[in-house]
Amino acid sequence: MKRVVVSGYYGFKNSGDDAILSSICADLRAISPDLAVTILSNTPEEVPAEYGFPAVHRFRLGQVVTALKNCDLLLMGGGSLLQDGTSSRSLYYYLGLIWLAKCFGARVILYANGIGPIRRRVNRWLTRQIVNKVDTITLREHLSLEVLTGLKITRPKVAVTADPVFNLKLDGSISTAGICQREGIDLERPMVGVMFRSWQQEEAYVKKMAALCDYLMETYGAQIVFVPMRFPADIRIAEDIQAKMRAAAVVIRHYYTAQEIIALIGQMKLVLSMRLHALIYAAVQGVPMMGFNYDPKVLYYVKELDVECVNHMHHIRLEEIEESIAAMMESPEAYRQKIAVNTARLKKEAKENRAYLAELLE
Repeated sequence: MKRVVVSGYYGFKNSGDDAILSSICADLRAISPDLAVTILSNTPEEVPAEYGFPAVHRFRLGQVVTALKNCDLLLMGGGSLLQDGTSSRSLYYYLGLIWLAKCFGARVILYANGIGPIRRRVNRWLTRQIVNKVDTITLREHLSLEVLTGLKITRPKVAVTADPVFNLKLDGSISTAGICQREGIDLERPMVGVMFRSWQQEEAYVKKMAALCDYLMETYGAQIVFVPMRFPADIRIAEDIQAKMRAAAVVIRHYYTAQEIIALIGQMKLVLSMRLHALIYAAVQGVPMMGFNYDPKVLYYVKELDVECVNHMHHIRLEEIEESIAAMMESPEAYRQKIAVNTARLKKEAKENRAYLAELLE
């Protein structure tokens, strides 16, 4: 029986990372139902009920070392794990896991990762030394391949695939009626989802987003619904935008699983998002969307999906956005068809992640 340890940014109520983990678990089961899987999580007590596998706390060193010592494969799952944009501490944590796994003789796969930015000289050197020991790397976008090339990481097998959430099997049994009733969402009005996050110099875009939301409500009678993709952190920025609006909007106040948020997005007429995985959720549900670029990963996927995008958060031109929204609201089917074609291609590319994983488990 092969033993697999799965590591990522899990247990922090970040919907995108939770969806990535769900997709990884499904891929592991599809490869073999007999795999012994252990997940490293910030909330290990919640993992068995949600994902069907046991877990240990990601910061309990003894438990982590024991899991890595006994595993055949370390799977570093999804997201932008190797970067020092948020902190070097996070980078050292994930590099440390790779180093330990290789010391114990395990194989390692970076699974549909985004790489970078890694700016500090010592961090770039350390990343090159350790990641060159990895067996296989699949990347969710070509931008990360450029980062690997710049870091002179040449030894692992490398392939550009797509984000694993494109391949997530949707739970068709979820009803959104209860969510809408609980949150006070008016289903008689066209629902527009807004998924924003705190970022640099946010006061300027908060004001413009408030004006845009007012425009949608006044022009289309829209029900604006702010959905926190990272709970509860994203609620604060939603409240800031709502406070500057003339009309009342709905701010989601309760935690929902990735599958529940995907189902809710499926009821929307339009999605406006800084959050990458909200855009991917909209794509798999065929919902017209507009991305707001704060990170190269967002710009990459809006180009892959060929959807509307605000290219810079500090240069939001409301007139141009309103024109784009008018086209989407008036001819949604044309946008849905375009999204469906591009999403089908990305789903196919996302399936390649499983094939590379299966090779290492043979």
